[in-house]
Amino acid sequence: MSRNIELLRASLQASKISQNVIVHPNGLGVKPSLCILYSDNGNVGDGHTICDITSEKEAIGRIPRGYSLRQVINSTRLDTLVNQNIDVMKIDVEGSELYAVQSGIRLFDKYEVRHIVSEFSPRMMREKRSDPYDYLKFFVSRGYKIRIVSDQLTSLFERKNEIIYVLFKKAFFCISSSLDKNKNITSLYINHTHFVIIKHNE
Repeated sequence: MSRNIELLRASLQASKISQNVIVHPNGLGVKPSLCILYSDNGNVGDGHTICDITSEKEAIGRIPRGYSLRQVINSTRLDTLVNQNIDVMKIDVEGSELYAVQSGIRLFDKYEVRHIVSEFSPRMMREKRSDPYDYLKFFVSRGYKIRIVSDQLTSLFERKNEIIYVLFKKAFFCISSSLDKNKNITSLYINHTHFVIIKHNE
């Protein structure tokens, strides 16, 4: 949402690292499309999307009760925005994680993505008509290994909100930044609930 981007840019300016960060104010999707961003009336920073809409009026009828329209956006593919090796990637897109990574197939297949942190909710993914197992398989099929990083996994998974924390180790609005010019570390954050970390094998 535009307000979140304004806050992000203000934070970067205040911390004096803005010269090392590029903010891409883009939604991500498997194919470019018109989307809406909506959020809970009590939590306006909680962004959700509906894509492939024909008009804002049509989309408003699909917004759940207790939520409000925040913005109309155009989505694009991740692999049209980023074409370089990535050291750290963070994904938190409220159930659209599979679509976000599918939009970056060429990035994952052509370049090296060493570490990935992804917060995801199987319930939210199913509500968005995607399969959380397909999300995990996306990484496993590319040589990543899965490891649980929280001993709370069982109890969290059994709760209604289904939060999962796992580590993937290898042999959605995004930021790419060079955090340390000497080490040439590049991070990619795809923003918008479950914590997954994916690490490249040495």
